[in-house]
Amino acid sequence: MEKLQLDIRDTEKPIVERIFEHADRTPESPAVICNDETLSYAGLKELILDAYACLKEKGISKGDKVLVQAVHDKCCVACYYAIHLLNAVLVPFEKK
Repeated sequence: MEKLQLDIRDTEKPIVERIFEHADRTPESPAVICNDETLSYAGLKELILDAYACLKEKGISKGDKVLVQAVHDKCCVACYYAIHLLNAVLVPFEKK
């Protein structure tokens, strides 16, 4: 197996930071495909920031537990990352 040449500083970055960097470099690249809809990295970044603002406005902060219905939808993906940006705890539950 070929050994990867990775800079340890890149591997320590939070996934949300990596998404935002990718959105800045290649905004139109596909990031998520949900229900036959493709969401670009720029679109994902925008949704994450919108969800972040909404959750913050509702008073969600570090350590809070946030219950999220696990559905196959781009908004669910955005909420997942927004919760991590807030240093809150995601608590997923199944739709059914």
